[in-house]
Amino acid sequence: MNRVLGIALLVLGITLIVFGLNISDSINSSVSRYLSGHPLDKAVWLLLGGVAVSLFGEIMMLRPTKI
Repeated sequence: MNRVLGIALLVLGITLIVFGLNISDSINSSVSRYLSGHPLDKAVWLLLGGVAVSLFGEIMMLRPTKI
């Protein structure tokens, strides 16, 4: 059961990272980065959340199961 949940979390994390990268490459993010020097908050949160969720999913996948 832990492996299935770990795989699901890993896939969710990778999806969040992809969405974060797409948002960070958008025109709105480019304008925001040009005007303020900082990327959009939504892109940063998606990237950080995606990394955290995918790491947690990987840890759950690699943990030994109790029999």
